[in-house]
Amino acid sequence: MPRCPNCKYILVLLEKRRKYKCAKCGNLYFKKIIEDTEFKELNKKQRQLEKKEAIKERNRQWLKNNKEKAKEIRKRYYQKHKEKFKEYSRRHRTKNREKFNKYAREYRKKHREEYNRKACEKYYKKKQQILDHKKIYRQASKQKSNEWRKAYRNNNKERTRLLTRISFWRQKQKILALKMLENDEYRACNLNSLISLPTYSLTDLLLET
Repeated sequence: MPRCPNCKYILVLLEKRRKYKCAKCGNLYFKKIIEDTEFKELNKKQRQLEKKEAIKERNRQWLKNNKEKAKEIRKRYYQKHKEKFKEYSRRHRTKNREKFNKYAREYRKKHREEYNRKACEKYYKKKQQILDHKKIYRQASKQKSNEWRKAYRNNNKERTRLLTRISFWRQKQKILALKMLENDEYRACNLNSLISLPTYSLTDLLLET
């Protein structure tokens, strides 16, 4: 759409007068002058676009033929502006936190097996170092951890007592099940299937004790 050279508003063509009129400032312009101007501007923009595309294509060809040199240049440039890149990356991640979290969840879900395999390899490669760090951390934060546990027990006395009671009766149930297996004539080479009571049926014995 042709625009007014004065105020950049859209021009309206008056076919009978062969002129363009601006609805905002009211100026009249000859049709040929406006069309010639628009054509020149369009050609200029097209030449600039083609020039940019030619420069991009030339750069792509140069990078393709000089991979090692391009890699070295990128490395030097990154080392020179390292802090600037880190700050930009930090701001970008903070601004798009939800987007990054969603991408990370989808990536882990899609590459779960590979992710777990690499994590295991990394752990076993530095197992002793990791265990040493954990031991040092536990020793350094032992007092703080004990204080937190004490405060947690004081704030959740009923829950702590209930969990302790459940753990105690589970141990009792385990002992009864082991005694029953010891009394049964069961061997690993015996082809007969082991016949034992389900765990819920042992609750009567627990109540009797």
